[in-house]
Amino acid sequence: MKKILLGTTAFVAVGAVAGGAYADSQPIKMGIGGYWRGSFGDVVSQSACNQTGALKNSGSCNTHRQGMEQDSLLDFNGSTTLDNGLTVGVHIQLRGVAASSSTDTEKRSYVQFKGNFGEVRFGDQDDARLTMALTAPTAGSLFGVNSPFFAWNNSPVGTNTTSLPIDTKRAQRIAYYSPRIAGFQLGAAYAPDSRKAGTFGGTAPGFPTNNDAGQNSQHWDVALSYDNKFGDFRLQGWGAVSGTHQEAPRGASTNPLVSPYAYAGGAQVAWGPFAFGGDYELVTNHRTSSPASSGGGELNDHVFDLGALYTVGPFSVSLDWSRGVYRGFANSAGGVCTGACGADSHLNTEELVLDYVLGPGISVGAALELNQYYAGVAETPGAVATHDYHSTSIEFGTAVTF
Repeated sequence: MKKILLGTTAFVAVGAVAGGAYADSQPIKMGIGGYWRGSFGDVVSQSACNQTGALKNSGSCNTHRQGMEQDSLLDFNGSTTLDNGLTVGVHIQLRGVAASSSTDTEKRSYVQFKGNFGEVRFGDQDDARLTMALTAPTAGSLFGVNSPFFAWNNSPVGTNTTSLPIDTKRAQRIAYYSPRIAGFQLGAAYAPDSRKAGTFGGTAPGFPTNNDAGQNSQHWDVALSYDNKFGDFRLQGWGAVSGTHQEAPRGASTNPLVSPYAYAGGAQVAWGPFAFGGDYELVTNHRTSSPASSGGGELNDHVFDLGALYTVGPFSVSLDWSRGVYRGFANSAGGVCTGACGADSHLNTEELVLDYVLGPGISVGAALELNQYYAGVAETPGAVATHDYHSTSIEFGTAVTF
């Protein structure tokens, strides 16, 4: 009886300790942050109309060259640390302004588990390649030559980017990020299908099979980054590879089946108020060559950027350049190229950017943007991508982060 009593007492004590420890853990409490950004732009000169199909130098050109843009986002973040040291968090981003072509108001939404092992994320999120990517240093967060937040030009390409998603940009995926050791960090992610959870932006998977034209699935990526400081000197670098499986050919079933891949990397150095850097991305099979064209797939994108940044107090200025080479772009529709598919189209962008921080989370900026697009093919009336295009723009904006 004494042994039973002692055993029961020990069991109750352990339960009380465990219960007390659990009671010490706090539930997740959410905080709200986000941003509001807006800009005004004036395309002061351009060699062709804005994508209406009119030939360059026609009488209707340059009639609508000014505009305003804005974007806002609410960022909900919350986390708690359990008694075993595991940190569990939730991250949800809601658009203040949804894209005009979509009713999707959710931008990102995932749960995260952090510990000495690193971090695991599950939900709607960017892949590890895009999460860990660097671009050439640029003043502020409004303008630039690589995936700019705001851009003012009517180039058929739009803007250059070394962060081109080869699948749905923020699909539902699981991702892992290691702790940073001696400056190095490893990231990897996998998405079984090209869609966000609950929104069914892509085609839902069918069973046992459901191969959809142009649809990608089984997206994977691996990235490695380096970030370290040596006194006033900072060195950053990264490299990544992504791949996905195309379920069925784009367009006609007789088109070749080509699965896209992406290879990217870059470096950045900073010393005192100066920063220099650039990066490069190759996306293979971004377009499909039709059977009527010679050679089949391999219609790739090559994009790189270079930039220099100077910061003194609240003021920063940068000078950046990007160049994109897009094989088959001028004769493609729906991702399928017809006609002169071997031709390369080029877009060069140069930009001088100024930014001034008015206070915590509040800044204003301005930029001078130059664009030169070369189609690489003979002009075709009504086909905007076959027309060369040059433009000069001035831009002003403000960013508020809260």
